[in-house]
Amino acid sequence: MLVVGLTGGIASGKSTTAKFLKELGFVVLDADRYARDAVRPGTPGWQEIMEAFGSEYFHLDGELNRGKLGRLVFQDAAARQRLNEIVHPKVIAMMERDIQAAAEQGEALIFVDVPLLYEIGLDKRMDTVIVVNVDPEIQLQRLQQRDSLSREEAQRRVDSQMPLALKVQQAEYVIDNSGSIEETLSQVKKIVDELLARSAVDMKKTRKNGSESELAPKLQNGTDNRGRRWRVALIAHDEKKSVMLKLASRFKETLSRYDLVATGTTGKILTEEVGLEIKRMQSGPYGGDQQIGALVADEEIDLVIFLRDPLTAQPHEPDITALMRVCDVHNVPLATNEATAAMLLVALAELDQENDCR
Repeated sequence: MLVVGLTGGIASGKSTTAKFLKELGFVVLDADRYARDAVRPGTPGWQEIMEAFGSEYFHLDGELNRGKLGRLVFQDAAARQRLNEIVHPKVIAMMERDIQAAAEQGEALIFVDVPLLYEIGLDKRMDTVIVVNVDPEIQLQRLQQRDSLSREEAQRRVDSQMPLALKVQQAEYVIDNSGSIEETLSQVKKIVDELLARSAVDMKKTRKNGSESELAPKLQNGTDNRGRRWRVALIAHDEKKSVMLKLASRFKETLSRYDLVATGTTGKILTEEVGLEIKRMQSGPYGGDQQIGALVADEEIDLVIFLRDPLTAQPHEPDITALMRVCDVHNVPLATNEATAAMLLVALAELDQENDCR
């Protein structure tokens, strides 16, 4: 797992990048949300701000008047430092809690969206950092338009932050958001692919250091130690079928090296849209996932990708619980989101490439 810091400057396009990462299925922890939670009425942070700045910076209902306090701290460095001293430790504690929770869920990549990443020293807690950069003039224009500010007000807000150019110098990855949205998203995809490959390399290093996965002996040019091709099962809830289609298209070359099985509708879509050769089981409502579970129990499945919908799954859709249990019993890897599935497929492709070179 890699923890990736995502930062930039005000109006640089960091939020657009974070949104796209979420659409790709990755966990993105938002420091601004933590900052709001840290000062909700009745919390210790709320009480400390009341004592430090006074009731004039609160609405009548007790909510913090963010606009008024924001205008103050953008003009007053001492006030800004005092606010940061109150809020930042609470934000970091909540963030570390959720990083740990995501790690326990088996996430391959965790992105942490922090505007002041370098300013508060959080970059030292990241495995790597992405900075979203933008041309200074474009940054000012976007900020003026977004927040209805004069040029002078916009410049003050930009000047209150660490210079973007300095952040760029310290970052391992840089996204230039001065162009079109399509150009920005293309850069994001490229970096994500590099990070997934980097995770796979880290996994291989771990195996070489004495904790080798049981997957490695099975992989020999797409075959296991019994001489048969690796078999991968593909299942997706209705709302995740488009994600499965995107994933299969991206890894078509890798998947085509293995024997594929899928539940009925998912298999039909992937056969028709991607051109993969797939053995189709029954559809989910008719027990296709249970058929795949039986194959896992018979040691005929080596990897399961079950893209589940954690929010709006319907009663007729496959239940992952039983399949997860049988995968755990038989030590078969199971990916439940696109990010984890992509990491596993990248690892398989690299292991195949290694064996091809032997």
